[in-house]
Amino acid sequence: MIHTPLSNQLLALACFVPAIASAQLHFAATTVEVTADPAATKVTCKFPFSNNGSQSATIRHYLSNCSCLSVALESGEKTTFAPGETGALLATFDLQNLTGQQERQIRLWMSQDSENLPSFTLNARITIPELITL
Repeated sequence: MIHTPLSNQLLALACFVPAIASAQLHFAATTVEVTADPAATKVTCKFPFSNNGSQSATIRHYLSNCSCLSVALESGEKTTFAPGETGALLATFDLQNLTGQQERQIRLWMSQDSENLPSFTLNARITIPELITL
């Protein structure tokens, strides 16, 4: 095989990708749907994950696309998960005066991610019943 600058770059990338992939988390579901109790003022969506890789996986940070959605790791301050460890991301939606179907996104960056490309986009879909008043 003749190695050109491009083939050398592709070979380097092929060697690098498995190392990154082995440190990734696996989410049980990237979309969680919840129906809120009519009297509720907040509802929480849980996104369980596991580290199925061969290396520790570190969550660098996460952001929601709305100030009405607060996000936290169930583990508190723990952001690094060893192979085989599990955890969960909790997304708490402030229902305010909203009704109907609401969808919000959470972007999650792992330690090796560039700032403009998160590893995961999670979706929280919340159905908020309309209260009928007479």
